[in-house]
Amino acid sequence: MERAGLQEALADLEPIKEEQQIKVTVDRDLESQLVKLHRVYQEKNPYDNTGYYVFYKKYLQRVSKMAITPKLIEGFSQDLYMYQKDSYFAVEAGLFLTALVQAAYAQGGNGFTIYTAGLATDIEEFGLYSKYEKDRPLVVSVMGDLGHNCGHIEYVKLNIYGNTGNFLSDFHFSEIYVSGNCGNLAFFQSSDIKVRVAGNAGVQFGGSSQNSSFVLGGNTGGSCGSYSTECKFEIRGDSGPNLAVGASRSKFTCRPPHRISKKTPPVDCVFEETK
Repeated sequence: MERAGLQEALADLEPIKEEQQIKVTVDRDLESQLVKLHRVYQEKNPYDNTGYYVFYKKYLQRVSKMAITPKLIEGFSQDLYMYQKDSYFAVEAGLFLTALVQAAYAQGGNGFTIYTAGLATDIEEFGLYSKYEKDRPLVVSVMGDLGHNCGHIEYVKLNIYGNTGNFLSDFHFSEIYVSGNCGNLAFFQSSDIKVRVAGNAGVQFGGSSQNSSFVLGGNTGGSCGSYSTECKFEIRGDSGPNLAVGASRSKFTCRPPHRISKKTPPVDCVFEETK
């Protein structure tokens, strides 16, 4: 049987529908607020390695006093290119955007669109330390790539229209769609999530996760589903070596051959071939 074309094979990998649609253009009535927001960002204390949490809290304290809306955040994200030469741009921009989203959410906002396409440096640490509610999950779309160490969040519906770096991990009670590729340890130590990735993933895709489902349109770098518990994996490309190392009670549907780990074999797992 011939392999179906990529478009056909990924037919069910449609993006999660957002609860709200945000316009691309920035309302000129918000221009003064946008200027204030840029000033707050510029007045930051230089990142001094005192810890991401301390830095994030400084940002959150400042922006929580402002009227922050999804539209304002969208406009600011489109101007991030102006700060790319900052020494710690990747970390600072990621934490600042996270603080903005948290502040706007606390004020009743939701349905965020963040633009990262065209940035020479991918933002990192997006999502860290923020908290959202079960009956009002955060809805956010990232138009472009994310860098390393993003996630660490629960109750979110996240669409990423681009690629991600390493350690897009530690999600809980969430739904995530990625239109491109993921780096190493994507969705590591996550629980109760639904994941759809159209491209490839690095090593330990879905590793150490629990009670979750994963669909990957491309290949993995190896050790897929390592030490996962009660998860479902559908890998439509090459599942890589050391499949399901240490996994228990999980199901793996992928193309043969299934190169299952022999050194630390899975326990009570099911292996099926992709139809």
